[in-house]
Amino acid sequence: MKRIVMPLVGAALLAGAVLSCCWAVPAAASEKKPLAVMGLAGYDRIRSDIAYVGQISDNPGLDVNLEAILKLFTRGQGLAGIDKFRPWGVVLFAEEAGRPSGFGFIPVSDAAKLAEVLSPLIGEGEDVGDGVKKFGRGPRAVFVKQHEQWLLLSDAPESFKDVSGDPSRWLGDLTKEYDAAVRVFAAHMPPQWRQRAEEAIRRGVERELRRRGHETDIEHQIRTEIFESIAKVARAVVNDVDALTVGWTLDGTKERAMLDVSLTARPGSDLARETVAALENLKTGFAGFILPEAVLSGHWGGRIPEFKATVLDSVLTKARTQVLEDLEKSNRGDEEKEVLKSLIEEISSVVIESVKSRQVDGAMSVSLKSDASVMVVAGRLSEAGRLDKVLRTISSAVDRLQPGALEWASYEKEAWREMTLHSVALPIEETGRDAENMIRLFGEKINIVVGVGKESLVLAVGANAKQTLKQAIEKSGEAAQAVNPMQITLSLKPLAELIAEYGEQKDRPQAAAVARVLADQKDNDHITLTAAAIADGVRWRVEIESGVLRLIGKMAQEAQSRR
Repeated sequence: MKRIVMPLVGAALLAGAVLSCCWAVPAAASEKKPLAVMGLAGYDRIRSDIAYVGQISDNPGLDVNLEAILKLFTRGQGLAGIDKFRPWGVVLFAEEAGRPSGFGFIPVSDAAKLAEVLSPLIGEGEDVGDGVKKFGRGPRAVFVKQHEQWLLLSDAPESFKDVSGDPSRWLGDLTKEYDAAVRVFAAHMPPQWRQRAEEAIRRGVERELRRRGHETDIEHQIRTEIFESIAKVARAVVNDVDALTVGWTLDGTKERAMLDVSLTARPGSDLARETVAALENLKTGFAGFILPEAVLSGHWGGRIPEFKATVLDSVLTKARTQVLEDLEKSNRGDEEKEVLKSLIEEISSVVIESVKSRQVDGAMSVSLKSDASVMVVAGRLSEAGRLDKVLRTISSAVDRLQPGALEWASYEKEAWREMTLHSVALPIEETGRDAENMIRLFGEKINIVVGVGKESLVLAVGANAKQTLKQAIEKSGEAAQAVNPMQITLSLKPLAELIAEYGEQKDRPQAAAVARVLADQKDNDHITLTAAAIADGVRWRVEIESGVLRLIGKMAQEAQSRR
């Protein structure tokens, strides 16, 4: 708890330490564009978050305990003089010479009262003129000045000259959206910083493109194209990224926590246009592959930018040429070479045509239950129907080389709807604990079904694989659904229950303890990673539901009790 209290009590000294890398902000700093801003929502909001953490971790009154400890350190006065509703913040500016400059600000309702609270802890300070006080000595000295209803802090008194207006304006909407956040304005970097970054990229590419002794001509061409495309993306990031935002919020009303990372490009830039084109207005044809009872599920989609598709097409074509050349030089028999050559050409052609289409769409789920565990996966592939020939070639080769193998594996081929389903059921013949667990999860046989459609490839592995796959396809066929570019969801409760029953002996007690904590959390045990299109950019979000927050609180409580 001291780690929470002391930064609040010694706010002036802490903010000075945060800004120890900074020099003074020159005159008219308010007219400059910030390089970065950091914001913390008002103390009242942070206290509400702490109260919610205490509530879900069976530690009610955690916020009251915080207040009590604050009063203990401040001789019963708590945070008297601090405005508990307005945000705290730090603003940094880029300087052409030297390190960034900046200042911090703390909202006050009664500066005299706050001074009365802090003076026994940090002293009266030295008056250096113009309403500025100095605390500490040497390079760690902190300068403090009252500005309207704010306390300004920096490591140099020049920072406060000509500061006017409400300093929280620099934060924009950060503390409205998040409890704590940082925003870096890449667009405000000095030109010489960008030049240095581009020079570093150029040197890195030159170093990587040097011919290596063991490389063939094709291998060197592939590596050259890959690194040149990476360099192109890196240069676009250096020149076209507008801002990077990282924000955290704990929402007690919606019972969740969120960590966001957002990246935006300069409006009108090539990067902005490519991002919008790649991520906006997406739909999936595989919504049925998101199983409601899944431990792990997800979907992904988008449009491959044209220049990336061109590079991938070239690289894959060259890689196919190299593989076929190596195959021709190998010691394999002529018949085997012909079979492998046919497989390589068919598979690579499907992949290359899919890249050329620039369309990406896929989904998957993993469900883990006793005697009913199953995994389903689906993806869009242009000319996927050609893969049916690949599967027929493989089955014919197996039947010819290992007579009876297809019968042992219960191989079946079924025309269903507009798809061809190839299925096998592989008996679990091994013995031992691992084999027993496999049988308990999947049954006596592991069923594998591969489905090939005109522009789709689907797969199911596990118990009732064919039935589950057909249900997923039927549900997906109802209508394409609008989706984000990506969403991956993990459900902790069934995973913990699975490890508690089938995991290694040493892992079972901890997993069982986790399962007990999550037992009464209904469906609030998910961690979800989402990518979503925003104006001129993309936002990645990790969302943690209340059951997982409760688990984290319980684990922290237990760790604290063991000290």
